[in-house]
Amino acid sequence: MTMTKEQFESCERSCERMEAAGGPKSQTEAMLYHQYKQQKQQLEDVRQLGKEQFQSDIIEKMLEVQQLERTIGKLQGQLQNEKIALENMTRTLALLED
Repeated sequence: MTMTKEQFESCERSCERMEAAGGPKSQTEAMLYHQYKQQKQQLEDVRQLGKEQFQSDIIEKMLEVQQLERTIGKLQGQLQNEKIALENMTRTLALLED
C-alpha cells in the first residue's frame, strides 16, 4: 500500500522518533517502519532515475545544439558562395551592357 504525501510525512516524523528511541517497539511499529523505509527507498530510486533522465535529456539537447551549429555554419558558407556568385553575375551583366 502506498502512503499519501501527508501520511508519508507523518510516518516520517514517527519513524524518526522510533529511530531516536532505538527502533520500533511493537509489531505494528515495525510494519509501519518497514513500509516507510520501503517507500522512502522507492522515492529515492525515482528521484535518481529522474536525475539520470534529466542528465540524458541535457546531453541530447547539447548534441542537437551542436548539430544545429554545424548546419548553420554550412548554410553560412553556402550563403557566402551564393553572394559571390550573384556579385560575379552582376559584374558580368554590367560588362555586357557597356
